[in-house]
Amino acid sequence: MTDTQSAQSIRAKAIIDQCYQEADSTGRLALALDLLAHETSGAVFWTVLCEIWCSSDNTWNHQAQLRFALVLHARTGRRYIPADKQPPNDWPQFVQVWRGCSRERVRSVSWTLDRTVAEKFAWGHRGIAFPNPVLASAKIHRTAVYFVENERDEQEVVLDPSELRSIVVHDV
Repeated sequence: MTDTQSAQSIRAKAIIDQCYQEADSTGRLALALDLLAHETSGAVFWTVLCEIWCSSDNTWNHQAQLRFALVLHARTGRRYIPADKQPPNDWPQFVQVWRGCSRERVRSVSWTLDRTVAEKFAWGHRGIAFPNPVLASAKIHRTAVYFVENERDEQEVVLDPSELRSIVVHDV
């Protein structure tokens, strides 16, 4: 490991530790994004985001800041995202994704490959009900997927919502 890699690893671990010590699941992403706001290293950004993502709730309230950071670091993503979180090479060119949410929250970074998971989210999750619930489906080019996360068995896909195609929204 080079000195630069070692320094990046130490910085990423320090940010991750601070996020877990100072914030609960609803505030963790906000704190991480604040701590990463001036981070130029893709290695640090992706290490932190991939580590804290599955333990972060309330991501919608931070969409603008999150989307900016994702686009800023997108070019380095493939290099630093852990292999188990990278989209599989055997995916088709366009992937079917689903999202259950309030109507006004369809264009978000977090989708799923599993329609059943999306249907459950449409009715709310972790005791939080959604007003005006919908089930959305769309296609996304596999290169517009930043990373995948399945720690909660949700088959989650974190993607660039500006690249969603053929969006269909159904009332539930």
